[in-house]
Amino acid sequence: MTMRFYRSNPSHHHDFALVEVNDPGSIAEPDKWSMEPKRVGVNHIAIAYPDREAWLRQLEHLKANDVEFIVRGNHGMTHSAYIADPDGYGIEVLYDLPEEVWSADVDAALNYFEYLPPEEALEDTTDYQRFGPNEPEPVAVPGRVVTRESRTPS
Repeated sequence: MTMRFYRSNPSHHHDFALVEVNDPGSIAEPDKWSMEPKRVGVNHIAIAYPDREAWLRQLEHLKANDVEFIVRGNHGMTHSAYIADPDGYGIEVLYDLPEEVWSADVDAALNYFEYLPPEEALEDTTDYQRFGPNEPEPVAVPGRVVTRESRTPS
């Protein structure tokens, strides 16, 4: 058995470990990952890149290696791409937006998501949707779906 350990900080042994399967052909095909899971368990893990440029480089690398972008979208606090690993687990690849974009209305930012069409997976803008009492509502862009649902109990 082969294991690989990965860490983001030298002060701890590892953040996650990967184990090689000795006979991959004996394993059933995993379910296709979805943002709306059909069973209880971990839906996805998130990997944050330090800045927009590093994130865009990673997206280009994934695309060059034929990794499928299952969902590409802009949250109110992050811009993200969702992919699946070979076992079917969802992985969110993201970068954090500047705090001044979302800090005036955290609830609105948490409940905002703009789905981007697959052909725009590698496109990104710094003209971020801003959230706050004096900020305009999101503008609908053809080919994109914007959702805003409040998760705050009334």
